[in-house]
Amino acid sequence: MPWKWYYHAGGAPLWLLTVVLVVAFKENRRRQAWLIFLPLALLALLWRMPVRLLAIPEETAEWFGMIVMSCGMAWAAVWLRAHRLARWPKAVAFILAWALMLAIGGIACLSHLGLENWGDWLSIFSGHAICSAGLLLGMAMAGRSCRHGFRRGRFMGRLYLWTALAAALALSALFTVAAVFLVLGAREMLAQMFVMMSIQVVMGSLFFATALFLLNLPFLVLAFNSPFYRERFHALFCPESPLTAELVDDASPRYAPPLSTDPTNKPVSVADVVGPWRFYLDEATSTVVVDFHADGTFAQTIASNRGEVKECPGGTWRLEGPLIQLSGYVTTKEGIAETRTWWMVDTSEGPAVFGGETTFFRMLRGPQPNDVA
Repeated sequence: MPWKWYYHAGGAPLWLLTVVLVVAFKENRRRQAWLIFLPLALLALLWRMPVRLLAIPEETAEWFGMIVMSCGMAWAAVWLRAHRLARWPKAVAFILAWALMLAIGGIACLSHLGLENWGDWLSIFSGHAICSAGLLLGMAMAGRSCRHGFRRGRFMGRLYLWTALAAALALSALFTVAAVFLVLGAREMLAQMFVMMSIQVVMGSLFFATALFLLNLPFLVLAFNSPFYRERFHALFCPESPLTAELVDDASPRYAPPLSTDPTNKPVSVADVVGPWRFYLDEATSTVVVDFHADGTFAQTIASNRGEVKECPGGTWRLEGPLIQLSGYVTTKEGIAETRTWWMVDTSEGPAVFGGETTFFRMLRGPQPNDVA
């Protein structure tokens, strides 16, 4: 069969499409954007392990592999377009992301199966559509539930629970439809059928949630460790700062991802830097606000998720081209004053500070330290 060549070739059209998504858009023409191939390569290497452990028949294994890789490629496409999707309202972004994943799934089915067998095509595409919806719904609800206090462990736990709930709802709907037809001819077996279907819903939900969670895990590891994809994770799925509404300056400019993490080539003036900038540290569950003053000094405030606010002594800063040299920056964990080198990057909304501690981020304007206190 012609589709087997594509299958054993690893879905070559999908790999090529992912390359196109990286190189075709200016925002993705960064070295870190190519890291998206790491989770994809991991999926391609490891999806056969459960197939072999469960001794799944060859044809079923091939279908399973097609769904796994098509979902992986579609999920990679969402991450590569996340900066654009984040500009839409959440509901619209969800629909657009799902449409993008369905389009990738359709391309995957055509490249693997062609137009010869519409029965197989619809079966695999339906599985792809359900898995795509489960991924998006789990991420959206987990991000929403963590919007007032993001921590990685909390997010991961809630992601699994929401994915399992989404699977339970989907399976319940399918079993309800099946039960209607069965009950019409066997009312006396209603109680037994209800018990059996309930068990199947629970077991199926846990299996489905586990499979999607493991598929998503390499992408989340990448997002938590790569500034490029961390920006997109917080922009699309979870607020970048866990500050409560009263601590956030509503007048702050809309989030804009950096066009590059490299220092800007444009002239940078003191006026571009002066003012409050903030970033969030997952490991410290705190938001750091640094307020640059025009006289070369800065004030620093650290606000924890629990509402505790620490005023730091502050220090001095100077501008060397696009580089910002800080002296007296206080680290969140050790509380030690250190020197730091941050820099200005280009965004669609203008220049922005790129800085942090253990990892660097595109920092956001505001709020004023007095507002936090």
